[in-house]
Amino acid sequence: MVAALFQEADLRKDFLKGEALETIYFGGGTPSVLEPSQIGALITKGKEVFGFANAPEITLEANPDDLNLEYLKALKQAGITRLSIGLQSLEDDLLQLMNRSHNVAQGLEALKSARTAGFENISIDLIYGFPGLRDDQWAKALDRMVSLNPEHISTYCLTIEPGTVFANWARKGKIIPADEDTAARQFETMHEVLTQAGYNHYEVSNFSKPRYESRHNSGYWEDKKYLGLGPSAHSYDGSERYINISHNKKYIDAIEQGLVPTALDERTEADRANEYILTGLRTSKGLKFAKLNAIGFRFDKEALDYLKELEKRNYCKLEEERIVLTPGGLLLADGIAEALFFDNPD
Repeated sequence: MVAALFQEADLRKDFLKGEALETIYFGGGTPSVLEPSQIGALITKGKEVFGFANAPEITLEANPDDLNLEYLKALKQAGITRLSIGLQSLEDDLLQLMNRSHNVAQGLEALKSARTAGFENISIDLIYGFPGLRDDQWAKALDRMVSLNPEHISTYCLTIEPGTVFANWARKGKIIPADEDTAARQFETMHEVLTQAGYNHYEVSNFSKPRYESRHNSGYWEDKKYLGLGPSAHSYDGSERYINISHNKKYIDAIEQGLVPTALDERTEADRANEYILTGLRTSKGLKFAKLNAIGFRFDKEALDYLKELEKRNYCKLEEERIVLTPGGLLLADGIAEALFFDNPD
């Protein structure tokens, strides 16, 4: 697999049209199963093929049980500058319900070891709105996070998708999904606790200390081009999106034959506009009218009247150049975006 990633980088060396790498992100699975030497080699390959912008942000997603002090020191030496640790919960029974392979003690030890190894940019993932997570447990977890002082915190509200294990359990009564009011309370508590502690709520699910926003994820929200290597990876050249085949063996076989196993993700101009509406409204920078206009779309009177009504209800701030949702509006971000979507032509 690592050899195939090397070869795909060579095959797609012109994809970014000479732009140097500002970020690298090892994710989309469990990259912490790789040896630090393999990770370091991939970083070196990226620099050789594409070049680096000044001080690139290089992130690795990791499960807490994969992280010991020796491994973390080797990751730092290999070139990783930022860690994203999937803590998920500070309740052991909920971690078991999530089928996570670590416990709370291992998660906290991983964070401590990362500091000892010299990492100064750490992100922690937490889940709220989870069946069985009480409001007092969530408030306690947030207070604990503030005391641990990570540079970045990502928080995700659990959504139970059809066909999943959780959906099956909910149908059988093994779990009781959190209702919307509970999820909303936990979101509001999260916003209040973390912003008062000095974190910037810069995207619906993301909080950071000043200057520690995820540069990589911000690139997605700001419609920057990116190249994804490996099975199931997505790429974007500033106009079109591409998706690599998801099957590992078929991916490797194609690469060994000198072929990039990728397909165009067909999108209309309306799809592009709607995608920007969805992502723009989720960020503290808001949705910029000029960016929407550049795609070829403008809000009509009905949409502007809807936004004015939202502003009256304190769900958004309607400025001359952009729309920014308030904390109350962020709770409804996806619904607001959907109401503003443009129709695709028949």
